[in-house]
Amino acid sequence: MVRLKDAASAPPSASVGRPPETIPVPVGISRRRPAIRGRYRVALVVVALLGGVHLVDDEAIGNAVDAVVERVKRPVQSLEGEAHLRAATTALSGAWAQHGSYHLDEAELRAVDPSVPWGEGITLVPCHHGAGAVLVADTVRGHVSRLLVRGDDVGDLSGSHPCPESLADRAPWPN
Repeated sequence: MVRLKDAASAPPSASVGRPPETIPVPVGISRRRPAIRGRYRVALVVVALLGGVHLVDDEAIGNAVDAVVERVKRPVQSLEGEAHLRAATTALSGAWAQHGSYHLDEAELRAVDPSVPWGEGITLVPCHHGAGAVLVADTVRGHVSRLLVRGDDVGDLSGSHPCPESLADRAPWPN
């Protein structure tokens, strides 16, 4: 083993087993342990949150929660709209076979199929003395208008559309 005269010039392995006070430290570096900065950050975040609660009113928090709920609820309702549109089409085809008309009041519509949300998610617009009707529903595709003529499903148009001028022409629906 070789002994060196100066401990500062000794290789790092020479400091193994020495107490920390006797290990040579280069100039400009402190022997102190680094400060625990994570605790200060956590304390700063807690203070900011507690202070921020007093700056934000309860109504703003409620509005933010309501906005999130609406964003989640809308697609679910739209998916239900597709199923309700199919159920309403089937129910009205049966009503046409039974009554020979789409001109039904709300009680008759609910009697035809109580599971369809008549007036809430599905709107029925009878036209041409009950020989035709337009169903308007809010679905995944947006508002959809479906034309029914004498028990038959003519087709769908995107958006909310009124009854056609004539059941013979049916514009804008396909013939």
